[in-house]
Amino acid sequence: MRILFATDFTPSPCAPHAGGKLLFHYAEGLRKRGWEVAFLCPVRDYEQPLLNTLGDFLVFAAPVRPDALRRARRLWLSVQHPLPYAFVRSIGLAAEAKRALDTFRPDVVHATQPHVVEAIVSNILHLTKRPVLVAHAIDVVAKLHIRALLRRDRLPFQHWQQIREALIAIPRELRLYSQSDLVLCHSTSDKTFLRAFLPNHIPVKVLPAWFDARENILPCITARALTQSENDLLYVGNPSDPRTREALDWLLTEIYPIIRHHRPQTTLLISGITESADRMRWCFAPEIRCPGFVEDVVSLYDQSRLLIAPLRMGGGIHIKVLNAFARGCPVIMTSIANDGIGARNDMEACIADDAAGLARAALRLLENPEQGYVLAKRALQWIKRYSSSDIQKLEGYLFHAAGLQNAQYAF
Repeated sequence: MRILFATDFTPSPCAPHAGGKLLFHYAEGLRKRGWEVAFLCPVRDYEQPLLNTLGDFLVFAAPVRPDALRRARRLWLSVQHPLPYAFVRSIGLAAEAKRALDTFRPDVVHATQPHVVEAIVSNILHLTKRPVLVAHAIDVVAKLHIRALLRRDRLPFQHWQQIREALIAIPRELRLYSQSDLVLCHSTSDKTFLRAFLPNHIPVKVLPAWFDARENILPCITARALTQSENDLLYVGNPSDPRTREALDWLLTEIYPIIRHHRPQTTLLISGITESADRMRWCFAPEIRCPGFVEDVVSLYDQSRLLIAPLRMGGGIHIKVLNAFARGCPVIMTSIANDGIGARNDMEACIADDAAGLARAALRLLENPEQGYVLAKRALQWIKRYSSSDIQKLEGYLFHAAGLQNAQYAF
């Protein structure tokens, strides 16, 4: 069996984001089970070194060059389409998709995100043998747009921009997924949303998400380990993501000051802030440490007593929470951060949606480590159940979508 992974980012075990690592994890797992695997992806100049990490995988790369013509095409396309779609449409991904389909002739195409599904759909109609099309909704864009529209703290101009994008993006995403043979997502809430809009004959399946600590889940934890950590609070986020930038600003301006007022010695470790980020100013405070990019992100959870995830935008599975569960680091988070996880308040994590509630939870766990120990133990059991057999599940879903039985192929 041949599978083409079509993505909007460069897959790699060294990718700077979880999506690239997730797709590489799927590809490597299926190849070990006997599949022939190829990648289709855009490649920006700074991503070229990542191609060297793919070994002998076949890669169809659509180069992205910041020239004037590309900028003009992107501006023109943005008149009719939201920029997230116009970007990928403007780099020639559809042309490279045609070459990949004609050359590799896959039995299955696994396309990540709506704009990549569109590039594939526009090219499979001419094929004599149509491959099985799997749409992979890492983030369900339609759900994120609806959530953004429901927020009341936006300027009128921003709100109308959201309405404009939603009117185009939501129907477009659902229409594209309706042309697929299988839709994959990473949470039951995403599945519920998609199931409400997609035709009944299209299966929607949930797969566990990849996370950094997946191969390093602790067998057990001890209460003593939680009291010997170097840092009190840990925040992990990508400074280029507006969702995590907003969460960090809320943490630094409203939540952390409450914690410091009641417990002045509380330290905070912020991962992801670079010297070019305007939030770097916070790192001059003696109680806040900003190590910048950390290659071994798993070590951060081992060094910290609590992870705080004060997200108020977005949805889906948040890798930072899964990593914390796997490494025995108790979690304080909002219901948005918990959206795709489904942890229970005061069972696997502490969940609150206001600054005072999050601060109270942090203070309670810092002053009573045994309560954090109980949370971490339950969360560790949750992550062990969650992370089992994802490659086998993926293969089973692919065979079922193709109308085949695994026994027909000897690997």
